[in-house]
Amino acid sequence: MSKQNMLYYFSSKELLYQTVLKNILNIWLEKLNLINQPGSDPATMLANYIRDKLEISKSHPKGSKVFANEISMVRRILASTLRKT
Repeated sequence: MSKQNMLYYFSSKELLYQTVLKNILNIWLEKLNLINQPGSDPATMLANYIRDKLEISKSHPKGSKVFANEISMVRRILASTLRKT
């Protein structure tokens, strides 16, 4: 997608960033609830959680990169986005 098309849908880079971050957070929060992982013992549940996390990172590499950047910078956007979720 060209930069002009991006700016048509998102009025700023910050809004695009927030949207990507919110989307990856929604995916993770929906699929990575540790309590709801299949398995009868904590080790199996944790192994399933880790496997699912790696699968999400592989299937959404750009979103995962944005999230990793957010965590490494301890940005306020993440805190704000989590409060709204």
